[in-house]
Amino acid sequence: MLHWMKRLFNTSQYNEASIRVLDNMGAKGSTVPPFNYQVAVKHFRSWVYAAAHINATAVAATPLRLYVRSNKQAKNLWRTRPINKSRRAYLYGDMGGDVRPSRTVLSKVMDMGADFEEVTEQHPVLEMLQKANGVYNGFDLTVLRTLYQELTGNAYLHPIYDDQLGVPYELWPMPSQWVQVIPSRENFIDGYVYGRNDVEQLKFERDEVIHFKRPNPDNLFYGLGKVEAAYGTIQANQAVHDMDLATFANHARPDYAVVVNGPARRSDLDIFEQHVTERLRGTRKSGQFLAVSGDVKFEPLNFPPKDVGGREEIVEEIAAVFGVPVSMLKANDPNLASARAGFGQWRESTILPLLRMDEDVLNQVLLPMFGIEGDACLAYDNPVPADTAFELQQRQAAVAGGWQTFNEARIEQGLDPSDNPLADELLFNGQPLGTQPQLPDFGPDLFGAQSVEPVNDDPKAEEKIEIEAPAPQEQKAAIDYVQVKSVLNDVAECKMTSSAGVQLCELMGMSRKAAEELILSQAVLATNHYRKQEGSTYVDMYATKEEAERRAEELGCSGHHTHETPDGLMYMPCSEMSDYTDITGLEHAEKAVEDVDTQPTEQMASLASRGLQLREEHGRGGTEVGVARARDIKNRENLSPDTIQRMASFFSRHKVDLDAPAADPSHDDYPSAGVVAWLLWGGDPANPDEAGAAWAERKLEEIESAKEE
Repeated sequence: MLHWMKRLFNTSQYNEASIRVLDNMGAKGSTVPPFNYQVAVKHFRSWVYAAAHINATAVAATPLRLYVRSNKQAKNLWRTRPINKSRRAYLYGDMGGDVRPSRTVLSKVMDMGADFEEVTEQHPVLEMLQKANGVYNGFDLTVLRTLYQELTGNAYLHPIYDDQLGVPYELWPMPSQWVQVIPSRENFIDGYVYGRNDVEQLKFERDEVIHFKRPNPDNLFYGLGKVEAAYGTIQANQAVHDMDLATFANHARPDYAVVVNGPARRSDLDIFEQHVTERLRGTRKSGQFLAVSGDVKFEPLNFPPKDVGGREEIVEEIAAVFGVPVSMLKANDPNLASARAGFGQWRESTILPLLRMDEDVLNQVLLPMFGIEGDACLAYDNPVPADTAFELQQRQAAVAGGWQTFNEARIEQGLDPSDNPLADELLFNGQPLGTQPQLPDFGPDLFGAQSVEPVNDDPKAEEKIEIEAPAPQEQKAAIDYVQVKSVLNDVAECKMTSSAGVQLCELMGMSRKAAEELILSQAVLATNHYRKQEGSTYVDMYATKEEAERRAEELGCSGHHTHETPDGLMYMPCSEMSDYTDITGLEHAEKAVEDVDTQPTEQMASLASRGLQLREEHGRGGTEVGVARARDIKNRENLSPDTIQRMASFFSRHKVDLDAPAADPSHDDYPSAGVVAWLLWGGDPANPDEAGAAWAERKLEEIESAKEE
């Protein structure tokens, strides 16, 4: 079949025509390069050196890894290790955008499926790439090869074979300025000629040379080098440097004409010109002077090198041809932001394509020399640095807006998918598309007018928080209340972590402080609900670290920490207790504090009842959280330690509210919102340091004493 197709699609005529187009046969039938590569290599200096060297070292510094199929045979021959999630995602092309390996790598990875690992050592391919030969190591050879590609568009490597094993064990560079292609009417390229002249030239077969070639629309046999592409600009740059050198060699004295007014004989002028040349022209003439008599005037014929226009344009054009940001060529670029942006763009638009071209050659030419092209793959690591902040924001917006599922976002990041049944559904603000969530009302707390306090452990407090809509004058931005309400419900029902809820609320226009206070109340509600479901006497305490770490992920932190309890060693979410407290506002409640009487006093109950009455009459003061707390106090229900802590904190923060004019009973607008809120918490506005405030401080002291026992 293959033979038949070869006869049907014979390329001899095409190859013949391509050879004739060149029409410049050299020694031993080779084609002469279209550009003098010796000139290209000699221009490896100044800005060309800087730009080419930056690209070459970046390519060489990017790790090149060998991946093989996971099987017993491979593991017996060489060492392998599993591939981390982020690198596997890159190899599969799941990083998004244009950040992916070459098509050859993608094809090989898809063919191997999920069953492949990275080779770490003892493989002949890796050993040869790490130590190219007795002179060059792998890094040096890659830098040199890439420099030839950058300057001339071509790079050649000659593999040395092991006679017994039949595989290469050394790689040697062939300077591209001394290599010529031998065209073939059958195989397009028959081989290569290597040498400085006809006497020294040696012929190499096609399979004895690895040819790295940059695309060249003007020649099918040779690549297009960047020196050739920017040759006019490079010549201009060299001319500027030559002029600078000549000027400074003459101590920055320009060429000039001597104008002598009046009649003068030619012989006198020649003698005067000779004196000027001897005294003022050339090197080591600093401090010399010339005595002149008569009406003589010196007129400069050129301008100093610093006044030459177009220097910046020369640098910019060379940088553009090599794909290097100008900021990387200039060591003193003051614009740090643009430099960072340029670095990322350079990695993606210049280095990544260079690696892709190299991957294609290495996989298509080098691996077949070892006979493993079907079971192995050479691939560079992802050279593009991740913009984590921007990527996080984009993924959050995509998931919240229903453009991407939660698991799709995790997979792009190289993470394992979640087992949550909603993780594979498109959600809009935490709710499946097509559903209408039950949403609470809004209140002024959304904008930070008042602090939102968490609910206690009573089952009554597990109801959805309803917040009154803010007055039009209080609105600071056009916030989508429906979306924020949905986020609150998701946090309260443990469908979303607290940190994710805060970030989404910020994206919707809320201040971070307001978002944190609002989400905190819902996080506490979720924690209390979760604790009751688990039937534990401790807040978020577990017998295993795995359970604690799963809970940590739900809360938006990571890791776990431990506590010694009467039941033994227990695990809590977050690596530090302080992190857990910052997220939830909760402390773990030990059994020792259960003996503390936390029932509100009759005075507090009376004050809370008065607060509920005034709020109903005047329609202001407190939040639904405060209302729930007032009902608990009115009914004299035992309060949890964390609730008491919140009470003490409330009284401490909001004491200033009692200084408002409307806090005075004689004022026409009495009672103020602050007075009503104070009453709801069992406080006495007339005596701020007594009643609920004094009781909360006293109970905190008793709880601390119980913990120490």
